[in-house]
Amino acid sequence: MPENNYTLFELQDLDIKKKSLINGITNIDKKLEDSLGIKELNLNLELVIKKLNEQKKAQIKINQLRELNEYEINNLNTRLYSGQIRNNKEAEAIKFEIESKNETVQQISTRNDKVNENIKKIDQIKENLELKILSSEEKWIDIKNNLLLDQKKYKQHLEKIYTERVKISKKIDKQLLNLYERFFSLNGNFGIVKIDNDLSPCCKIKLPNAFVEKVKISPTPIICNCGKSLIME
Repeated sequence: MPENNYTLFELQDLDIKKKSLINGITNIDKKLEDSLGIKELNLNLELVIKKLNEQKKAQIKINQLRELNEYEINNLNTRLYSGQIRNNKEAEAIKFEIESKNETVQQISTRNDKVNENIKKIDQIKENLELKILSSEEKWIDIKNNLLLDQKKYKQHLEKIYTERVKISKKIDKQLLNLYERFFSLNGNFGIVKIDNDLSPCCKIKLPNAFVEKVKISPTPIICNCGKSLIME
């Protein structure tokens, strides 16, 4: 194999490792950003606290409304039994108003029971979220440190690959290098391949005998019939 061709395969090995390292760093970045979902958990906690506060405000308003109606009922009862009622018609009107307000108080109590139930449920959800966040934060300390350590190693290795790649690239004909880099960029994991039993590994198609012979006698890789990569014997 001509030295130029061998160097292309060396470069390809580096590019495959480079791609793997970049993917690894990207995955670590995503994990660091996600941070075990702690950010999302905190956002959920904020929403739960907001909902809890809304229910507590509703509870205060309900209690104030019930107290107001109970106060008015007491006043009506005081008036009814004060001995100052002038006739039965007036007494009946007061009794009707008392009955109506008692029904209102009952409805208010039912609403209050529902709100209290909601508060208990939301408060439980809040406590569970707080415990989950606390547990996740404790785990995250070690996980984050390990991720940062791996990220540092990947970047150091990647830097060495970049340096080595520059050295190797200088040994390759520029036009050939440009072709290889274009194909590697398109395919993602190869830019040059070897014929295997008259098959092209890139397109998995059996190559014509004439083309195979052309590849065998060519001192440099040539473009595969599928136009997807450089190819050589």
